[in-house]
Amino acid sequence: MPSQIKDMSVTDLVRLFKENAVTASDCAHLCIDVQKIYDNLSTATHIADKINPVFNQLGICNYLIFQAYEVNENGLPFGSSAFNQVRPFPGDKIVRKTRSSAVGGSNIDTLLKENNSRLVAITGFAFGQCVKQTAEDIQKGQYGYHTVIFTDGVNRDPSHYSLQDEMAKKGIVFTSSQNFFEALQKIETCRSKPLLPVQPDPRI
Repeated sequence: MPSQIKDMSVTDLVRLFKENAVTASDCAHLCIDVQKIYDNLSTATHIADKINPVFNQLGICNYLIFQAYEVNENGLPFGSSAFNQVRPFPGDKIVRKTRSSAVGGSNIDTLLKENNSRLVAITGFAFGQCVKQTAEDIQKGQYGYHTVIFTDGVNRDPSHYSLQDEMAKKGIVFTSSQNFFEALQKIETCRSKPLLPVQPDPRI
């Protein structure tokens, strides 16, 4: 059965941003489980490599989160010489987690508070486990972030529709990355900083 929750429209997102006085500088992006072992399992994280440059242009910090109980001297999981297609940009922060949820198993809450973030956009793998647990934890009163999941940035399938409905009842917003960026452009504080065409990749 299809989810009863539709992507939040640009108009409703603009209203959400304005009602909560959220600007681009209040936002952060969490990309969950970017370790190379999932490269062939998840098509969802691949979109992050396309939208991360847009976050960068808006001054929004990307946090690339990988799960590892042990890491090598470079801080990467053993057996992983690189990330999957979500490769870090200059300024991106790399965060290690040791549990399914990125909140309880890492220092992400401290990093978000240091950056004065109030709204967290989430992409990554896997929707029914690590994405769900991170989104629900970060939405709770203990942390209190506005939480948005990009429906084009997670690996949903029909078996996840009931989970999506449950999460929406907890206040988690679902929308597309395109709607999110269009809404940011429409709020007053972003009009002076319009989105530009994606610039040449500085990592090449």
